[in-house]
Amino acid sequence: WLKPFWFKPLQIEVWLLLLVRSLPRPPPQAMASPPIATLVYLEIDPAQIEKFMEVAKLDTEGTRAEPGCISFDVLKDQSAENKFIFYEVFKDDEAVAFHKTTPHYKVWSEFKAQEPKPVISQTAVKHHLMMP
Repeated sequence: WLKPFWFKPLQIEVWLLLLVRSLPRPPPQAMASPPIATLVYLEIDPAQIEKFMEVAKLDTEGTRAEPGCISFDVLKDQSAENKFIFYEVFKDDEAVAFHKTTPHYKVWSEFKAQEPKPVISQTAVKHHLMMP
Protein backbone atom coordinates (compact mmCIF):
# COMPACT_ATOMS: atom_id res chain seq x y z
CA TRP A 1 0.00 0.00 0.00
CA LEU A 2 1.47 3.32 -1.05
CA LYS A 3 1.02 6.30 1.20
CA PRO A 4 -0.61 9.26 -0.62
CA PHE A 5 2.28 11.66 0.02
CA TRP A 6 4.57 9.48 -2.15
CA PHE A 7 2.70 10.59 -5.25
CA LYS A 8 3.63 13.55 -7.42
CA PRO A 9 1.06 16.39 -7.32
CA LEU A 10 -0.50 15.48 -10.68
CA GLN A 11 -0.84 11.86 -9.60
CA ILE A 12 -2.87 12.73 -6.49
CA GLU A 13 -6.05 13.20 -8.54
CA VAL A 14 -5.56 9.81 -10.18
CA TRP A 15 -4.87 8.22 -6.78
CA LEU A 16 -8.01 9.80 -5.30
CA LEU A 17 -10.09 8.61 -8.24
CA LEU A 18 -8.77 5.05 -7.89
CA LEU A 19 -9.35 5.13 -4.14
CA VAL A 20 -12.92 6.34 -4.48
CA ARG A 21 -13.66 3.86 -7.27
CA SER A 22 -12.39 0.98 -5.12
CA LEU A 23 -14.80 1.70 -2.26
CA PRO A 24 -17.81 -0.61 -1.97
CA ARG A 25 -20.98 1.09 -3.15
CA PRO A 26 -24.64 0.28 -2.68
CA PRO A 27 -26.74 -0.17 -5.82
CA PRO A 28 -27.80 3.23 -7.28
CA GLN A 29 -31.47 2.75 -6.30
CA ALA A 30 -30.44 2.19 -2.65
CA MET A 31 -28.40 5.41 -2.47
CA ALA A 32 -30.80 8.11 -1.20
CA SER A 33 -28.16 10.80 -1.60
CA PRO A 34 -24.59 10.59 -2.82
CA PRO A 35 -21.76 10.39 -0.27
CA ILE A 36 -20.15 13.68 0.71
CA ALA A 37 -16.45 14.10 -0.02
CA THR A 38 -14.59 17.06 1.46
CA LEU A 39 -11.07 18.21 0.73
CA VAL A 40 -9.73 20.36 3.57
CA TYR A 41 -6.64 22.29 2.48
CA LEU A 42 -4.43 23.21 5.45
CA GLU A 43 -1.36 25.33 5.97
CA ILE A 44 0.20 24.67 9.37
CA ASP A 45 2.61 26.87 11.32
CA PRO A 46 5.97 25.12 10.77
CA ALA A 47 6.66 25.26 14.52
CA GLN A 48 3.42 23.33 15.15
CA ILE A 49 3.79 20.48 12.63
CA GLU A 50 4.77 17.85 15.22
CA LYS A 51 1.71 18.65 17.37
CA PHE A 52 -0.46 18.79 14.23
CA MET A 53 0.67 15.28 13.29
CA GLU A 54 -0.29 13.98 16.76
CA VAL A 55 -3.74 15.59 16.57
CA ALA A 56 -4.25 14.47 12.95
CA LYS A 57 -3.38 10.87 13.88
CA LEU A 58 -5.92 10.89 16.72
CA ASP A 59 -8.56 12.48 14.49
CA THR A 60 -7.86 10.00 11.67
CA GLU A 61 -8.12 6.94 13.91
CA GLY A 62 -11.32 8.18 15.57
CA THR A 63 -12.96 9.25 12.33
CA ARG A 64 -12.24 5.97 10.56
CA ALA A 65 -14.07 4.17 13.39
CA GLU A 66 -17.26 6.23 12.89
CA PRO A 67 -20.14 4.27 11.32
CA GLY A 68 -20.78 6.96 8.67
CA CYS A 69 -17.15 7.38 7.60
CA ILE A 70 -16.34 5.86 4.22
CA SER A 71 -12.80 7.22 4.04
CA PHE A 72 -10.51 9.63 5.91
CA ASP A 73 -6.93 10.27 4.79
CA VAL A 74 -4.28 12.89 5.47
CA LEU A 75 -2.19 13.94 2.47
CA LYS A 76 1.06 15.92 2.66
CA ASP A 77 2.17 18.33 -0.05
CA GLN A 78 5.47 17.19 -1.57
CA SER A 79 6.65 20.72 -2.28
CA ALA A 80 5.75 22.37 1.06
CA GLU A 81 6.52 20.84 4.44
CA ASN A 82 3.63 22.63 6.15
CA LYS A 83 0.76 22.01 3.69
CA PHE A 84 -1.67 19.13 4.13
CA ILE A 85 -5.05 17.95 2.88
CA PHE A 86 -7.70 16.06 4.82
CA TYR A 87 -9.60 13.85 2.36
CA GLU A 88 -12.90 12.94 4.00
CA VAL A 89 -15.80 10.89 2.61
CA PHE A 90 -18.94 10.45 4.69
CA LYS A 91 -22.11 8.49 3.94
CA ASP A 92 -24.39 11.54 4.19
CA ASP A 93 -25.03 14.89 5.93
CA GLU A 94 -26.03 13.11 9.13
CA ALA A 95 -22.66 11.33 9.26
CA VAL A 96 -20.87 14.68 8.77
CA ALA A 97 -22.95 16.24 11.57
CA PHE A 98 -22.22 13.28 13.87
CA HIS A 99 -18.49 13.57 13.10
CA LYS A 100 -18.51 17.14 14.43
CA THR A 101 -19.83 15.93 17.82
CA THR A 102 -17.08 13.40 18.50
CA PRO A 103 -14.26 13.69 21.06
CA HIS A 104 -11.55 13.44 18.38
CA TYR A 105 -13.13 16.29 16.41
CA LYS A 106 -13.17 18.34 19.63
CA VAL A 107 -9.41 17.74 20.02
CA TRP A 108 -8.92 19.02 16.44
CA SER A 109 -11.09 22.09 17.15
CA GLU A 110 -9.18 22.84 20.34
CA PHE A 111 -5.87 22.50 18.50
CA LYS A 112 -7.01 25.06 15.91
CA ALA A 113 -8.15 27.48 18.64
CA GLN A 114 -4.75 27.63 20.38
CA GLU A 115 -2.67 30.81 20.52
CA PRO A 116 -0.54 31.38 18.60
CA LYS A 117 -2.71 29.94 15.84
CA PRO A 118 -1.24 26.65 14.58
CA VAL A 119 -3.42 26.65 11.45
CA ILE A 120 -2.33 29.47 9.16
CA SER A 121 -5.09 28.77 6.66
CA GLN A 122 -7.89 26.25 6.16
CA THR A 123 -10.17 25.90 3.14
CA ALA A 124 -12.79 23.16 2.91
CA VAL A 125 -14.30 22.23 -0.45
CA LYS A 126 -17.31 19.89 -0.35
CA HIS A 127 -18.23 17.55 -3.19
CA HIS A 128 -20.88 14.93 -3.93
CA LEU A 129 -19.66 11.63 -5.29
CA MET A 130 -21.47 11.55 -8.63
CA MET A 131 -20.22 8.34 -10.27
CA PRO A 132 -19.89 5.55 -7.74
